[in-house]
Amino acid sequence: GGLPMTLGSGLALPFPDRSVDLVLLSQVLHHLSDEDVQCMLRESARVTRWGILAADLIRSRTAQWAFRIAGRALRFDRYTIHDGCISLERGFTRARFSTIWAGTGLTPPTIRIVPFARIVATWRQDA
Repeated sequence: GGLPMTLGSGLALPFPDRSVDLVLLSQVLHHLSDEDVQCMLRESARVTRWGILAADLIRSRTAQWAFRIAGRALRFDRYTIHDGCISLERGFTRARFSTIWAGTGLTPPTIRIVPFARIVATWRQDA
């Protein structure tokens, strides 16, 4: 049982062109260099038939502060709190995300800022 799995790298996806319906990139891009984000976005565009949904964090000191308080109240261990705050520090601004995306050579995505320190970009193939 279970779902089929493939081991690979987002920087060199092991799939043929336009072989998947949708690429979902959730909470991963802030861990990468700008150049690797661009590479992952180009690879995602190569393999998708429909488009890309990229959801990540915005850079926010307020969100870091709130995460520290909530993490303590929820009894998260100190490593989880530290990791969450670093992730929020490495998050994107709309301008930076737009600039990184522009460097891919792809058409611009629709970018929205949504509650709880999130940035969401949607990109359609052949848009």
